[in-house]
Amino acid sequence: MEETNKCGHAGCNCIVKGDDKYCSAICQSAEGADVEELVCECGHPSCA
Repeated sequence: MEETNKCGHAGCNCIVKGDDKYCSAICQSAEGADVEELVCECGHPSCA
């Protein structure tokens, strides 16, 4: 059974599988930004 976790970006609702920390490059780059985004822009259905 593969482990699942919430995306590492605080504003994202996506679930990631395995060792991935983020669901997309958008979330990965947003998490490192100086200003925290309140709305996730990854484009996945769980965040629409």
